Amino acid sequence: MGMDFGETLELLDRARHGDASAFEELFRHHRVQLQKAIAMRLDRNPEILDTLAAAQYRMGKYADVVKTTAISCERRGEPSIPSTTFLAMAQFKLGDIAKARASLGELQKIIKQQRVSKSSLLEEAESLLGSH
Repeated sequence: MGMDFGETLELLDRARHGDASAFEELFRHHRVQLQKAIAMRLDRNPEILDTLAAAQYRMGKYADVVKTTAISCERRGEPSIPSTTFLAMAQFKLGDIAKARASLGELQKIIKQQRVSKSSLLEEAESLLGSH
């Protein structure tokens, strides 16, 4: 059974705010369409790049995450919470523990500077990196 437009928008909103289960459900239902839409807007919107990095991470394309987050940060002019989170986790999955820990430290610094509460993404990264 397909997902209606309202359900898709709700999941997109949750996913943009770090809800990992929303990402998974979106990509289960709309993988091809979302990848095409993201690819069409890559050069204009760093938030879209962050979403692409999240999708790449969830699909196990860790080297692509590193590339995508670099472009996102360049376009934005600074790292974002989502890009830095997925970068840290991808670096860890690629076996570069030192870089992953440095990215996690950068993420914690960004969160402190922006005075935002811990997100489920940060908790996921800390849990993953804390295991080593």
